[in-house]
Amino acid sequence: MSLGIDLGTSNSALAWAGSVGSHAASRTTTPAGLQLLDIPQLVAPGQVDLRPLLPSSCYLPAANELADGAAGLPWARTPPHVVGEAARGL
Repeated sequence: MSLGIDLGTSNSALAWAGSVGSHAASRTTTPAGLQLLDIPQLVAPGQVDLRPLLPSSCYLPAANELADGAAGLPWARTPPHVVGEAARGL
């Protein structure tokens, strides 16, 4: 299996190729047979979803700007910043 990472100016993406069977987090296949790996991210306050692109955006909220838990993630309950889709929209 091969894994590719695109750290773009506007978006970042992960893709893989090879025979590892079906992967639940991969919903998009390119014409070349590459599988885009969906990236879990905060897409709105309090809402985590899988997306094929991670926008290259970072938002540093001021103290008390967001409601408690609005930026929480399953792996980080109170992160100091927001990245991805939600950061682009804030």
